[in-house]
This record gives sequence, structure tokens and C-alpha cells, in this order.
Amino acid sequence: MTYNQNANAVAESFEVDMAPRQSLTTYIFNTLKKAILDGKLAEGRCLTQQELCEKFGASLTPVREALLKLSALGLVDIEPNRKASVAAAPDDVEMADLYLIRMQIEARALTVFTTTFPAAQKQRLRERFKAMKEAAAASDIPAYVEHDIAFHDFIYAGTGMKTMYGIWQVIAAKLHLTIARVGRRLSKKQMQVLVGYHKELLDAILAGDAEKAVDLNTRHLYASGFEVRPDLVELFGRQNRLFKQCLEALEQVSEEG
Repeated sequence: MTYNQNANAVAESFEVDMAPRQSLTTYIFNTLKKAILDGKLAEGRCLTQQELCEKFGASLTPVREALLKLSALGLVDIEPNRKASVAAAPDDVEMADLYLIRMQIEARALTVFTTTFPAAQKQRLRERFKAMKEAAAASDIPAYVEHDIAFHDFIYAGTGMKTMYGIWQVIAAKLHLTIARVGRRLSKKQMQVLVGYHKELLDAILAGDAEKAVDLNTRHLYASGFEVRPDLVELFGRQNRLFKQCLEALEQVSEEG
């Protein structure tokens, strides 16, 4: 591959595998997505197609397709002149909307998953929970976030509802982007509180109790929403009973820490 060592920082900010095991479009998409979420490609960074072609040793078509897929997730902005750049994280209002929308569709996803998915397959959630728990114990916030999203992704995928899964992927990407940029401040005790919600949620799912699973998940989302962006308090509404309970629990562990 010809690579210009004097190219700008975009080309030098992340590494590529010269023998990817995926289609080239998928590989470029996954590599750029990870670089954005890891902070190696900063907000507003211009993504020059020609430079990316040189970086990946690819033609223009797979690069354009990968950028379009990233744009569909809200991770890349593409202007009418095809200029692409790394998107900004959602603002407070959009974040509140994302959490509230997620609460609604995840209630449906949990109901379908808990009541229809084979019990043997549900056990695979234990693996995702275990990975999340280990990351929290190690205070590894990026790993915790990744495993948290994988846990919920498994639920959405398990419903077989493609439209809902597509909506979830957009929400997950935006939430992950926000956490990657502003949410790396969780204490170990606070992560343990969030892990506790997941443990209760896992138990309810494995027990086939959809109603309890939905209630626990709503509590978890209010709690995690507060931890990602404390300024969402007013947008969520302090008078919400579930939110107040989660907020009090998190404030308590903050004082103890």
C-alpha cells in the first residue's frame, strides 16, 4: 500500500489490518467506528475519502459505503458536497430523547425476548453479564460500556424484529459516543450499582418474568442516564418515582465513596 507519511493526522491516528477477515466495506466501517468511539478520531475531524482509500488500500466504493453506514448511525456527518467529518455527541435534549425512546422500545424488546426466546439461548446472557461485571471490578469503564451495550444488543437481536433492532443500533451508537467523550468518570462503587441492576434484570429474564424485567430495566436506564449526563436530571423530571429512587441510590454511593 502506498502511504504518505506526511499525510494529516487522520491517516496516522489508527491502525489497520492489512489482511481483514471481513468484507472490505464492513472492515472499514468497523475500524472507523472503533476509532471514533475510542477517541482516536475526534469530533469534527475531516474524513477525506482519498486519504482513507490510501489508508486502507481500498477503492473509493467501499470507503463511501462505510462512511454512509457510519452516517446512518449518527457517527459521521456527510454534507451535500460529500465532505465527511466525525459527528458531535448528542446535546442534552437529544440525549434525554434517546433515553426516553429507548425505554419505550426496550420495554417491548424485553417482553418479546423474555417470553419467546429459548431458555437455553438466554443463558448466553450470563456470559455478557459476567464480562460486564469483571470490567466493573477492574474499573475499566470503556470495557464496561462495551459489554453493557453487548448485553442489551443480544436482547434486541434475539427478538428477530429488524426495524426495532435498527433503531436500537442508532441509539446505542449515539449513547456510546457520548459515554466515550464525557462519561468516563464513573466510580467503581457507582459501576457496581449499575451492575446490580443488570444482575436483577438478568435474573428476571431467566425466570421468564417480563413485567419485572421491564420495570428493572426502566430503573437501570434512569440510573445510567444520570451517570452519563447529570444535567439530564431536569429533562427526565425529578418528580418521576423510579428516577428519584435511582438517583438517591447513586447519590448515596457517591457520598460513601
